[in-house]
Amino acid sequence: LNIWVTISGIRAHRACDDGDDCFTPLTLPEVPWTIDLLALKTTPLALPTATLEPGTYNQIRMDVIEGRIIFPLGPLEGFPLVVPSDEIKCHLHFDLEAGETIQVLLDFDAKKSIHVIKKGKQDVYQLRPVVNVVEVVEVAGI
Repeated sequence: LNIWVTISGIRAHRACDDGDDCFTPLTLPEVPWTIDLLALKTTPLALPTATLEPGTYNQIRMDVIEGRIIFPLGPLEGFPLVVPSDEIKCHLHFDLEAGETIQVLLDFDAKKSIHVIKKGKQDVYQLRPVVNVVEVVEVAGI
């Protein structure tokens, strides 16, 4: 099984009173950026980095422009994967001090994230992502 998503942007949200101005974009390795969410279980992914203002952060958002689900015995091209809000939202909480470098480790729960919706005789696959924060750690020397 593969769950591919193509991402056009990732933003970190700092708790502040300025609404959308509280998001800081992260630099992607390439745009668009395609990743297999299930491969994250076995292969660490070098996520984009950003210089963030000190403060409290409570969310990471990934803008999804396309999704595909590929089953081992299914067609090679797989099936479209609908992402209702076109975003993967990860709620988290960490405080960032000036000059501090942190690493956030996320876990994608495929069993809870993939939903099959019957549309007549056809199945529609929907991604309502369940992403858990495994840990947020300070990293020295990056």
